Amino acid sequence: MFDEPRAVAVFPLATASDEQLGSFFNGLDGLAVWPEVGSRWMQRMVGEPCFDNDGFYVLQPGVYRYRLEFEGGVTVKTVIHEYLATYVAW
Repeated sequence: MFDEPRAVAVFPLATASDEQLGSFFNGLDGLAVWPEVGSRWMQRMVGEPCFDNDGFYVLQPGVYRYRLEFEGGVTVKTVIHEYLATYVAW
């Protein structure tokens, strides 16, 4: 993960195409990889009702949410102020 990202995207949600939004929000069904038992991420998954319908972890409603994906590498997707979307994949 300390290598250069293989893909980076930053775009306003309001100007994104339907295809771009679909690609960004439609993720994997379920988890490809479960977190380590006892880890903070595992505790969040099973103990906190903090994930939205798109599978994003909501830190502050309407302010910041993110999703991690581990299919074919590591991907981090964020939504900031329900306006700006970011995507970084390694």
